[in-house]
Amino acid sequence: MVRMESISLKNDTFLKDYIKNNLMKKHKTLSQRLQIETSDIKELQKELFCELFDNYGIYEIDKVAKEMGYPYDSIFIKKLIECDADKIIEERRDKEFEEQYIIEHLKEKSSVLAKKLFLSIQEVRNIKKNFLENLILSYPLLHYSKLSEKVNCTHSKFSRICRECRINLIGDIKIARDNSVNLIELKLKIQEGFSFDKLKKYFGLGDDRLKRILEQNKLELLNQRKVLREEDKENIVIDYNNGVSIAQIMEKYHTSESRIKKFLTAKCIFDKKNYELNDTEIEFLKENAPNMTLKELSMKLGRKGSTLRTILGILKIKYKARNCKGELWEWKGFN
Repeated sequence: MVRMESISLKNDTFLKDYIKNNLMKKHKTLSQRLQIETSDIKELQKELFCELFDNYGIYEIDKVAKEMGYPYDSIFIKKLIECDADKIIEERRDKEFEEQYIIEHLKEKSSVLAKKLFLSIQEVRNIKKNFLENLILSYPLLHYSKLSEKVNCTHSKFSRICRECRINLIGDIKIARDNSVNLIELKLKIQEGFSFDKLKKYFGLGDDRLKRILEQNKLELLNQRKVLREEDKENIVIDYNNGVSIAQIMEKYHTSESRIKKFLTAKCIFDKKNYELNDTEIEFLKENAPNMTLKELSMKLGRKGSTLRTILGILKIKYKARNCKGELWEWKGFN
């Protein structure tokens, strides 16, 4: 094996190119091929990095990687550390520059800044956190939406950075976004009885945002849906059997038509209606339903359309229905 004292990259272009082009090979492999000690291989690689750091600086490692013909990724970083080139970076660090760079690029992802400055993500977050805490303390009476303007940042982005750095923004309200909703119109729609889903669709809002706006402005929806107790369910059956319409039941129990119908069907209330028809009515349905619409049958017999639809289904009787063009066609659903 040749000793390191007699070898240097400065005056040996072949060796320099060989070390650069075979950077990713194991030290043991290079040692065997060049007949040089493994420790000396590491020193030659370190010397190569040192020369490139002199040319590009320690904060342009992506350019160093490109010069060597490799992508700046985790494998390249691992190789850099293996030959102790990271110690060169540590020796040449400019802490003041790093802090200033991170503050000037506050909106940039911490992972991107960490890669650029060869720092850990946590180190970048700590610098961000110290800066933001000092900023907040410097303007104790200033709202966070205004603080974000101090760093040329949107309010939502400012909030995300603070959460990333574990800074609790007490009373943080996303005023900028929620001001786009007309509160007068919102209150009017609530008074009209709009449901939560209907308000979402009308104003183009998401669940969380609509909830936040309602809470901030202390607004409550009319007829909010509630979980039906067993007592409520029994009362719905009684009300329905006493002739109370489904619309009235919906308003009374703050629930939807589909829930009421589903519950009544489960209780066999609709099935029961079948047996309330007398023989004459059933015979009338069998003879005339295939040539009449549900509305016509309902008017003729004085029965609810929903009740008749269920009865026709149970008896497997066809009836006329209209298609999307308004034309009459024979319903095939009860064959």
